[in-house]
Amino acid sequence: MEDIHASRASTKVLASSDLLHCIINFLPLVWESEESDFLRCALVCRAFYDPAIRLLWRTLGTLLPLWHLLAPPDAPSPLAWGDSRLDYLSKVSAAQSYPVFSEVNDIHLQLLRSVVIKNGGNAVLPLLRSITWPRDAAAVLRDSSLSTLFGPTLRYATIYLEGTDNLANATSLLRLRKSSPFLEFITLTIDYDIGVDLSLARELAAFDRLREMRLPSLAEPQVLQELLARPNLVALSLFEVAGPWVGPPHGVAVHHLLELDVCSHIPSLIGLFGHTRFEVLRVARLSCVRSATHYRLTDMIPVLEAVRGAISPGSLQSLTISSGWFNSSEGKLPLRNVLAPVLSFPGIRSFDLFCPVDLLRHDDEDIDALARAWPQLERLSLYSGILIDPAVSILALHNLYTRCPGLQQLFLSRVRCPAIGVHAIPGPQLDHVPAHPLRKLFIGEIVFPPAVEEGTSEGLLRYFLDLFPCLEDRAVETRSGPLRIAITS
Repeated sequence: MEDIHASRASTKVLASSDLLHCIINFLPLVWESEESDFLRCALVCRAFYDPAIRLLWRTLGTLLPLWHLLAPPDAPSPLAWGDSRLDYLSKVSAAQSYPVFSEVNDIHLQLLRSVVIKNGGNAVLPLLRSITWPRDAAAVLRDSSLSTLFGPTLRYATIYLEGTDNLANATSLLRLRKSSPFLEFITLTIDYDIGVDLSLARELAAFDRLREMRLPSLAEPQVLQELLARPNLVALSLFEVAGPWVGPPHGVAVHHLLELDVCSHIPSLIGLFGHTRFEVLRVARLSCVRSATHYRLTDMIPVLEAVRGAISPGSLQSLTISSGWFNSSEGKLPLRNVLAPVLSFPGIRSFDLFCPVDLLRHDDEDIDALARAWPQLERLSLYSGILIDPAVSILALHNLYTRCPGLQQLFLSRVRCPAIGVHAIPGPQLDHVPAHPLRKLFIGEIVFPPAVEEGTSEGLLRYFLDLFPCLEDRAVETRSGPLRIAITS
């Protein structure tokens, strides 16, 4: 340690690679260390430019590496990295801070602050484009040293504001807008009970280049109208839109939003789509949450009717519907009856349905209805992790084969294998050129007839490959594993 004290007189501004190596490798473990460990860590920040620090890096076993702050998600621990990685680290473009314990978080911030100060006011991460800060970002934005992490190079920010005062939160967003004026994407987390009010919405709307927002609950419908008025916004994700809605039907016209992801109670969804008109929406993801008055699957139908009236028919290309945990006491409904309102969208290319309870019937007529309504389908997913009864027949797959020539991904719950000599098996079209492009076929369970003969499963797979010769690995995925043709020598 005497060597370290002797070497800390250097005033040279830290080189980027050394600076990043320092940040990545050191942070005291509060539950293992003594107060002196942080002193040693601070000395690293002040004196690591001295070559002697290389030895220290290899001997401080009680310091927790901070590599998770800067490393890409799939990167190994930097303990295995050599100096050859320093060039890469000097070009870091994404940072992610994980909250641990409050004491560790405080030391974490002290370490970053000391490094920023030691760097002579220069940007610590000059190429940083993305930051995730799931603890209170307001404190960082108020700190003149740490606020440099939120610099003008940022384009993506995921932040948490823990205050319960929306005016204070709005001030934090104002600071963020001044320090990072070119943000294009923001995910904001705040106290669910207060929601995003008009003051926060106006600060968000003031970001001139913000293209995508992910927000928690909205305090009132006027907040959504404030956000949707921004012509630069193309994607919006919301959790809960409070009511009641007032005004004329479809009185709010939206001319620029391309993607909408909303999770809310059924009355709120009906209010949202009943009072808004989306002219160019391409992607819609809807999660319907049950309430005390809306708990049946049939209650989803008015939501889909409102969706049909709110979205320009020719624009929608992708639709995802999650039904929630609805009452299972009612009889099963045919899928085509529930989806009838949205079958009128002619340009659907991707459709996903998630229903966590067995409340919908998926029979051959349902699959045929989807294939006829959406011939441009490229992805169809009707598998929710449960096995729907009854199973569809081979005929359903053949209908998709003939009516959806661009289908590339298909996920079904159960398919019934035909009994040879009993059921008609339609063959592939001999003039089907080019080959059908289906690459992914997942079937939760294949139901074989009683007293199935040996080799039936292989014969079924050969039939699938005749229809869909482009299947990846020449296999059909099932819940119990891939189904492949046995290779014989």
